[in-house]
Amino acid sequence: MHSYKQILTAINNNYAFAIWQKPHSTTVNTVCCKYTDIIKLHNYTDLDKYKGFAFAPFNLSADAPAFIIPDLECFDDIPTEQEIEDVSLRVGADNQSVKQEDYIQQCTSFIKFFDSEDVQKAVLAQCQNFTDYNFLQMPSLFNKLCEKYTDAFVYQLYIPNVGYWLGASPELLLHCDNNEAKTVSLAGTQRIKENEPVQWQQKEIEEQEIVTKHIRNVLHKFDVNNYTEDGANTVQAGQIAHLKTEFIFNSEQIKNRVGNFLSALHPTPAICGQPPQQALSLILNTESFNRTYYSGFMGELQLDNTIDLFVNLRCLQAFSKHICLYSGAGITKDSIPESEWYETQAKMQTLLNSVEY
Repeated sequence: MHSYKQILTAINNNYAFAIWQKPHSTTVNTVCCKYTDIIKLHNYTDLDKYKGFAFAPFNLSADAPAFIIPDLECFDDIPTEQEIEDVSLRVGADNQSVKQEDYIQQCTSFIKFFDSEDVQKAVLAQCQNFTDYNFLQMPSLFNKLCEKYTDAFVYQLYIPNVGYWLGASPELLLHCDNNEAKTVSLAGTQRIKENEPVQWQQKEIEEQEIVTKHIRNVLHKFDVNNYTEDGANTVQAGQIAHLKTEFIFNSEQIKNRVGNFLSALHPTPAICGQPPQQALSLILNTESFNRTYYSGFMGELQLDNTIDLFVNLRCLQAFSKHICLYSGAGITKDSIPESEWYETQAKMQTLLNSVEY
């Protein structure tokens, strides 16, 4: 593991870095570069041209571009300062915590909108600030998450003027390696109760099927018709259960089109809604905070000829004097607003439990 002092020194010297551990692996990987060497993208088509660690937003815009941190520097070669008394953390914009009553009101407005418009599902997110913690605890938290969530993509990342992000995501967006490609539909959520089998309600089954149909449509759009579909199966992420369907196909079918494929795939209905554009518009007009990189995606882009990208869920943004946790819930016409609020709290608790450990 990289030392606490190394990370603080990198921040003080205006470096960008990403440190991550992939699911079912004990290897910790790193990329690092000077701030002036970061690659900034305003469209996904250009992703095919680069290698590095990708960090993309929920909604690509002028204020929230995609970044690639190239593997240009050796993290261990950054000169470690003997004494670090003050760390200059350059971060992006902050968000105010979402109140329960505001979330329930927003959820109710979503459901009313469904009655008048052709929207099947939209994801409503929230965020909460916690002032007992700050970015200085993130290197230690990263180590805890690697040990605790071995089936998740665990990462910590710092980009000057964007911020310090950390998370443990259960949701694969795209994997490509040795001519095989994989993407997943992951939706439907419930808490796992001890000694009780997981039983899914129709609302959750339909919510997951919406995501599955979206992926099928994207595959067909790219003439990927010969694929294997496995699911929906129940999977566990911490104390939360989800429904998951896997799609496996030949990666040659999207060769040199990975950026275009991601542009069509992301954001999926699992973190946005269906139809995507109408749901996105509803989210941007309703949510009281800017998601920026929450529910975007991050991960390896052509490092060792492999693509491993995950949706940025179960994540937080760290600041000098607090941290901000994010979570969301899929809203349909059958949703109960109070239940959706408690679902977002349960998802947030998965990460908060580790922070408070």
